[in-house]
Amino acid sequence: KNDCFTGNFGDYSTAIIHFGVNDLTSLTTPDGEITKLKNIIDNLKSKGFKKIVVLTTIPTKSDTNTNTNIAKYNNLLKSQKSTLGIDTILDANILFYSGTNVITNYFADAVHPNDSGAQKMSGLLDQNL
Repeated sequence: KNDCFTGNFGDYSTAIIHFGVNDLTSLTTPDGEITKLKNIIDNLKSKGFKKIVVLTTIPTKSDTNTNTNIAKYNNLLKSQKSTLGIDTILDANILFYSGTNVITNYFADAVHPNDSGAQKMSGLLDQNL
């Protein structure tokens, strides 16, 4: 929800956003999800956060039915990085592919990373902060 960032965050200056977009399967559009993300970022900046890191692009699903929307969302995210006020975007897709093949043992289902996938994403964050 866009209103979940309303509390006191202390003296932190960097926000890390992991934005899930399950609605891309049928409920909304990539543009709609970018608008939701922009609202969250604007709210964080109004609370004093100076640096915004997005973890991550949305990994392409091993079930390819919604990959068109995922690709559009990821492209919008990258192309609108400055407009959205994002400092860094980490790309999870580089973790979950071998060539053009999805490494399925990193996923609990067709899209959600399992513990091994989450560890890979955490490592990517550690390397880039």
